[in-house]
Amino acid sequence: MTLSSIGDIEFVGEVEWDGKAIVIRAVTPSGHVSCRIPRETIHAIPIYSDALEREIRLERRLILERLAPALRAKISTSGAGELVNLWPWEISRARTGRREPITR
Repeated sequence: MTLSSIGDIEFVGEVEWDGKAIVIRAVTPSGHVSCRIPRETIHAIPIYSDALEREIRLERRLILERLAPALRAKISTSGAGELVNLWPWEISRARTGRREPITR
């Protein structure tokens, strides 16, 4: 099952929740990469700041979709076969869908 594809990085397979992290595989031009989104990163998204394990399991695909841009950016700097962990400090405001006010 293909979740989504942008550029040359495609998420493939099931989006899994192992109780500690969302786990997904990605295919890049240089090969496969295993990806983890730890609970602390999920909790950095305001809407999921107090999410329970059951809620994360049920919404794991939506969480991945929200964090996909940041995860793709990190994957693009990683080598094939590496384990990529997406940490809270590596995600931007854009991950939550919030927009910065336009100031002139």
